[in-house]
Amino acid sequence: GMSGMILAGEVAGARVALPVDDVRSVIELGQLLRVPHAPPHIAGVTAVRSQALTLIDSRVSLGLAPGQAEPGAKAAVIL
Repeated sequence: GMSGMILAGEVAGARVALPVDDVRSVIELGQLLRVPHAPPHIAGVTAVRSQALTLIDSRVSLGLAPGQAEPGAKAAVIL
């Protein structure tokens, strides 16, 4: 669609905006499974409603040091 609406959030203290049309949902992270030998931007894999999702560390995508995703943290599910 072309709603023009954005979802505002924060990554490592920096304000970010995502087009709402690209966001499927916002989730609270549960258990995160680390993936051995994965590139730095892959924080791990988590499950949402029995579906496995790869968690991308946006900090790495922004050129920052990798962070530590904690259970309970929020994440946007992007199409």
